Amino acid sequence: MMNALRTLLTSLAFGALGGGVISALIARSYLPWMATPAMGQALCDCERTSKGVANQIIHYESIGLLIGALLGLALGVAWVVRSRRQGPGAGATPGAMPPPGSPAVAG
Repeated sequence: MMNALRTLLTSLAFGALGGGVISALIARSYLPWMATPAMGQALCDCERTSKGVANQIIHYESIGLLIGALLGLALGVAWVVRSRRQGPGAGATPGAMPPPGSPAVAG
């Protein structure tokens, strides 16, 4: 049970980290285009523009973190379900010899 919880929390954290990085990369190229004044308009309200851009960065990165965390959680759940369906002995290598003292396979 603790192993499954650790897997879910790890996948949640890495998903959120990946979502944050991806949203930061997207926002870095998208926000300057959105904050550029229209053609022929030389001046802008710099205080309002900088506050708006900062709010948009926080907004987009929060959305990216949330989406990444949800995707990471979904992958973690799929991983845990798959590992439980395979059973505890699924990690054994094929063709491996049984340990000494165990019942031998008839052959």
